[in-house]
Amino acid sequence: MKVNHSQYMASWRFILGVALAGCLFATTAQAQSRFEGKFTLTSEVHWRAAVLPPGDYSLKLDTARRMIVLSDAHTNRPLALEAVRIDSDAQNRDSQLVVENQGNQRVVTSARLAGLGEVFRSAHVSKTSRGATEETILIERTWIAGK
Repeated sequence: MKVNHSQYMASWRFILGVALAGCLFATTAQAQSRFEGKFTLTSEVHWRAAVLPPGDYSLKLDTARRMIVLSDAHTNRPLALEAVRIDSDAQNRDSQLVVENQGNQRVVTSARLAGLGEVFRSAHVSKTSRGATEETILIERTWIAGK
């Protein structure tokens, strides 16, 4: 039985093409799982160990790694990195940070992102602060892949 060399090469090209297309699709799917937004603080806020003075900030969500990166909007210097959980059934349309007064500090207790739900909830919300006055700070979406 004689094997045709050109048919053999064509088969390998097809297999490599399918593999390359699969890799590109997987990379694109990961890139589409990001949310980026910006917000402005008018007074100091605490986000776990980070103390955020008044100013402009950016928030990036990487759903593949399940992480939020909070950065200074002008220098892009990362200020906080938080693990997140994503609610695939979320119906919220607005993105916002929830800030509560705890003693003499303003503390971020929750981050809610449009279509992703509450992705961050501080474990350090004291029982005395529950029911305290909440302030919401809108996060302006600057980019979301696939939308």
